Amino acid sequence: MLSKAELTTILEIISDCTRCETTETFFEITCKVSNLLQTDRLVFLSSRNGFPSVPESVKEINVSYPTEWTDIYRSQNFLAIDPIVISGKTGLLYWKDMYREIPPDQ
Repeated sequence: MLSKAELTTILEIISDCTRCETTETFFEITCKVSNLLQTDRLVFLSSRNGFPSVPESVKEINVSYPTEWTDIYRSQNFLAIDPIVISGKTGLLYWKDMYREIPPDQ
């Protein structure tokens, strides 16, 4: 069950989302989400029609991954083999759930 503080944070996030018009504001919202979920790694991807066959259509908002890692991810085109991206699923996804569906050695 969620605490009163957690419910309040969720309502603040929802309210913030209704007024979000810039990447900076979205980044602030994602930081709140990260804190609420108690995770230290969070990234958001959005895309236009054509994804994943048109990787240029992807907009990444990196919340907490190290710049060194995201540079490697981009330069090695890991987007093309990322199990979460390939799955085509949307919404909040967790690696632990993806590992059950697609073991890392496949």
